[in-house]
Amino acid sequence: MKPKLNAFLRILTVVLALAAVAFAFLLKGKMDAALTSTAWAVTDPEVKAGKEYDARMTSLAAVKGILDAKRKEIEEANLAKKDLNADIADKKTKIEGLTAANTTLEGERAELTRKRDELAAQLTDANSKKDGAVAELTTVKEDLVRATEKAAGMFTKEQLAEIEAKATAAEQLAADLRGKYTALHAWASRAAENPAPGGFQRDPFGEPAKEGDAPTAVAVTVEAATDSVLTNVLALDAKSGIVAFSVGEANGIKKKAIFDVKVDGKKIGKVQISSVKGALSYGQLHATDISTGTDYPAYIGDIYTTTPLTQIPTAGVSGGVVVLHPYLFMFSQNGYVKWSDANDPTNFTTGDAGDAFIASSKIVKGLPLRGGGQNPAGLLWTLDSLIRVYYTGGSDVFAFDTISSSSSIIAVNSAIEYDGIYFWIGDGRFMMYNGVVREVPNNMNINYFFDGLNKPYANKIFAYKVPRFGEIWW
Repeated sequence: MKPKLNAFLRILTVVLALAAVAFAFLLKGKMDAALTSTAWAVTDPEVKAGKEYDARMTSLAAVKGILDAKRKEIEEANLAKKDLNADIADKKTKIEGLTAANTTLEGERAELTRKRDELAAQLTDANSKKDGAVAELTTVKEDLVRATEKAAGMFTKEQLAEIEAKATAAEQLAADLRGKYTALHAWASRAAENPAPGGFQRDPFGEPAKEGDAPTAVAVTVEAATDSVLTNVLALDAKSGIVAFSVGEANGIKKKAIFDVKVDGKKIGKVQISSVKGALSYGQLHATDISTGTDYPAYIGDIYTTTPLTQIPTAGVSGGVVVLHPYLFMFSQNGYVKWSDANDPTNFTTGDAGDAFIASSKIVKGLPLRGGGQNPAGLLWTLDSLIRVYYTGGSDVFAFDTISSSSSIIAVNSAIEYDGIYFWIGDGRFMMYNGVVREVPNNMNINYFFDGLNKPYANKIFAYKVPRFGEIWW
């Protein structure tokens, strides 16, 4: 080998050796850096890498699988987090709804508490009134006991019984004598065509007949249900309304029976029989029966002065009057109604004045009604219906609507308005109108009221209201 080539090879070998040493040194540095940066893998419970380089590198190869599993767990955790967030939002919405409901319930509780306190105050007031009534009743009972004891001290029981027996006998004798006398007097009056034959008056115990008294004997028709009995009025007390008829037990007349009384076919009232004899009966005549057809004049004037009232120049009415400002309405038998000219209650012939037959039975009551754009308006009660009247203008002036054809009313003054609602007493039930006719529920005392009602006096019923307590009394 040539010396130059040999020297080159030697130099090359030395260079390669130095390069190998340098590479080894660099490689060792990188290995040390790698061991340092992966030192965590030695203590990681899942990786569990070895301390030596080769073992550690081998262990780190499994880290990818662990990372993939962790990524999957993280993704599942994120999905679960979204579900939890949605659930939290739903719970929050429900909590807000419950909060609003709770606020509403608190308001209702406050209102119920207020009503409870109001009812408690009313109960306290009612108890106070009850205690006052009880105390007053106790006082009355004590006064009655004292009066009874005083009366008992004046007479013995035997004396009272004897006095009562004598009074009863005297009353029976007087009734028999009066009946026989009046029958004989009626016969003699008709035979002699003289109301006082021989100067004898119609009543053996009373004063002579005065001008304006009823005739001694008048032919009348007494009707009850399907029965019709023609009888004579033997005697009539103009002050008390006690009337004697020439029929009695022999004609089938019973005590407490109620009859319609007609003279010349015109009803003048009702009579309730209070005493019945063989051919004689007595009763109380009630000329204020709601269905009577007697016409009466209407008057006008200033109630705040002493100036006499003046009669309105128009035919009389049997039902009554009502003011639907500026008109005056009058109503009578057979559903007949008439109204005056506007602002002139004495004019029933010209201007807006008019009349109409609006029902088949008598109109007995009228009240004004708020008619909105159809003012003036009102309600008219007939014996068997309720009718609304309202202003239309034009040639008709007023129109009439039948609200109910199956209504009834037993007393003209039983109808009353309370806060725009109308109440009245019908036949066997209490009624109301608030746009439609309804029956007022009453499960407390309806039987007591109607069973105890003295029907011949039913038209004396009147109504009034007590706004403080929200009550209507009849």
